Amino acid sequence: MQYKILFSLATVLLFVSCANQAKVSQGPSWYHSQIPQSQSSSKYLGYGDAKTLFEAKSIAKEEIAQSLLSHVESSFVSKTEVQKSKREENYNTQTQHNLKVTTKIDLQNLSVLKQEYANGRYFVLLEYENLDLAYRIKKSIPEIACGDVNEYIKSTPLYKSIRSALSCDINLKLQRKNSAWYLGYKEKEFLLNGSEFEKLYVPRQSKLFDFKISKSVLKDGDSFYFRVESKKEGYITLLDVYENGIVTVLSESQKIVKSLQIPSKESDNYFEAAIVENSHDSSDLYVAVFSQKPLDMSRFSYADDEVLSSEVAYKFDELINMFSSLEYATLVVHIGK
Repeated sequence: MQYKILFSLATVLLFVSCANQAKVSQGPSWYHSQIPQSQSSSKYLGYGDAKTLFEAKSIAKEEIAQSLLSHVESSFVSKTEVQKSKREENYNTQTQHNLKVTTKIDLQNLSVLKQEYANGRYFVLLEYENLDLAYRIKKSIPEIACGDVNEYIKSTPLYKSIRSALSCDINLKLQRKNSAWYLGYKEKEFLLNGSEFEKLYVPRQSKLFDFKISKSVLKDGDSFYFRVESKKEGYITLLDVYENGIVTVLSESQKIVKSLQIPSKESDNYFEAAIVENSHDSSDLYVAVFSQKPLDMSRFSYADDEVLSSEVAYKFDELINMFSSLEYATLVVHIGK
């Protein structure tokens, strides 16, 4: 049986121009006179022009969303690597999947800087201020009811910073909506940008078993494997959470008696780290689950499934909700050039 693995590769931010066919020269002098966004600033600008004001604002909003959500527009390579043997030859398959942002994304702190009607079209300049998440929550919820929170979320760097600002625990839940990730509290939803989402990844060890990787920091092209040492006999299931929240089954339940290496030394299969050319470094969250019987993880995708090109595979929120009933450990693994 061959392992088919889709590694979470570094996300490529696609600066998509959403401007329409009208020439800039036909618009106001201020239109596109400012830089849309600055990495050193918390403010993002978006331009839009269309026949209706609603369409113009939607275009400007999507330009902001494209710049803000660096983990939404992504490029993935589906890669299968098999060592050469007497019965089979090496092969390598690649599949590209692109995901698009929609204008349904909820952007708080959005304001109209300029708006003008000229030559039969509406021209709009919007500004989004990406304030600190803890500040946004505190500002938007004047009366916060302290309460229990998911144990995994509670352990993450993102939640700890929020907890520090609010001085009490608040029941925040990770939610996937309109091709973006949010932290939700009752009816309120707070959009997470790429750097905020990364802070939801945290390493965790189990009291029942040790979960280790052969290399803690990987470079493009490195081969690696996982090692599990368990105090009990049972089964180990491996999952991979990509840096954008897609969850895949990396290895189905395998029997463990004291120790287990995945892939095994005798296997012709191996794991290889890879990143997209000219992209930034990436981070994956690997999850090992211990169980007395083989687990049914059919709700999550396999790396070679075409479903990875759709929203169906974004199930980090579901996995987090399952953690309360699982014996699990996690590793945060960085892949660089």
